[in-house]
Amino acid sequence: MVGVSDTRRMTQRRELVLISAASLAAALVSVFLLPAITGPDPNAWLTWSRSLLDGLGIDFRYGPAWKPLPVLMTLPLGLLGKGFAAWSWLLIVRFATFWCSGALYLLARRDAGLLAGLVAAILPFTIRPWVNVGVAGESETLALALVLAAALLHFSGRSRWTVAVLTLAGLSRPEVWPLILIYVAWQAKQGDRRALWAGAGSLMALAFFWVVGPKLVEIGPGAFGNTSGHSLHDASLQTIVDNTLGVIPPKAWVLMPIGLVGAIFARRWTILLLGIGAGALVIEITVLWALHPPISQTGYTPVLRYFAAAGVLACGVAGQGAESLRDLFPKGAGRLFGTLAVIGLVGWSVGTSIEGTRTSVDRARGIANSTDGAIAAVNAAGGVERLKPCFPFTISNYSAISWDIARRLGVPLSSATVKPHSPSVAFDYTAGSWILITVPPAVNKGSRVLGRSSTWAITYYPGFGGCLKGMPLNVK
Repeated sequence: MVGVSDTRRMTQRRELVLISAASLAAALVSVFLLPAITGPDPNAWLTWSRSLLDGLGIDFRYGPAWKPLPVLMTLPLGLLGKGFAAWSWLLIVRFATFWCSGALYLLARRDAGLLAGLVAAILPFTIRPWVNVGVAGESETLALALVLAAALLHFSGRSRWTVAVLTLAGLSRPEVWPLILIYVAWQAKQGDRRALWAGAGSLMALAFFWVVGPKLVEIGPGAFGNTSGHSLHDASLQTIVDNTLGVIPPKAWVLMPIGLVGAIFARRWTILLLGIGAGALVIEITVLWALHPPISQTGYTPVLRYFAAAGVLACGVAGQGAESLRDLFPKGAGRLFGTLAVIGLVGWSVGTSIEGTRTSVDRARGIANSTDGAIAAVNAAGGVERLKPCFPFTISNYSAISWDIARRLGVPLSSATVKPHSPSVAFDYTAGSWILITVPPAVNKGSRVLGRSSTWAITYYPGFGGCLKGMPLNVK
């Protein structure tokens, strides 16, 4: 005879399978309908993994900060080709994006009810930075999906698996490290020695893959930890506050204080932990901003998109707020009116976020189309092998484009540079975007166009010596 606990466990497994299947289906649709990878970081990770597969090392002077998990995951995927690796990584990240909403649904519904779960699952898609990182293939979605999976494992009584999954999350984002320490210490205090041993293994794995591993594959003059991009050190504290408050659409913020108060009075610990996690992440980012110089030396530069994960966690509190708002109305017809009020508020938030989401997707699609044109121009110029003697090529200072082109050409990130020099070849965007303007070198006498597409031109700058000697230069 099947007991109540066994029945509940079977139901939970069935729900997880359905949520995972739905997330995979949605991710597949998004991969076919939305743009290819455009984020500079995933392009760098894919290029690094390709270099390792080719028996080469990684020059950390070129690219973002090191992230172990993305490189480890894309290594086996690259065995089937660099195009398959990029497609698969994007599928994984978008699956994680949708799965985060499914996990929030389970956690919020478990603690606060069905309406709370539904609201918590929907609101992340109103967070523009969250949609951006999902479209661009960044690592925040994967890290948060693993953290939420660890939470579900904890509630199923599997502390060692919880630590293991948190460790995977810690290999994707360093923000997770304090959470691992807190969880292991908490479980040890509860008398769970298995979690303590798992924590020791987690510490060794993190130390190896973050510190030792990069040293084993590094080439170049020891520049591990090089970072690029915009950091919070360049922003004011007011900017941090504005971005924290601005992650969630203002109308959805109405639900959060209500949810926080409701969770406190009802002692909804899961909801409170989601809120504490969101607040702790914001504090951690702010502290990293304040300590930026020493942190940057270890390869970690906080950027504003990291607030997106905090916003997603806060959606669980908003789900509780939806339940609490509905319960403010009297039972019967009043509850129906309260439910309609919540639906209207959430619908308003979704509706007002559509335009911003469309803008982000259109921008990503434009970048993807741009790199298509760049590859077509390279092919018109005779292909990448013909141009390699002139590398590093000159391109604009927009790393999302330059690193994507390097990945698609199958060359190291060091083959793309923003500094004009001769002899060289330059990738010139001819459609008029200021952000993609490539500056010609000082010595540009005898320059000629080797190949064109509708939006790009490959320009050869021979300088005084040239780099394509003995090869025909068919101007196109």
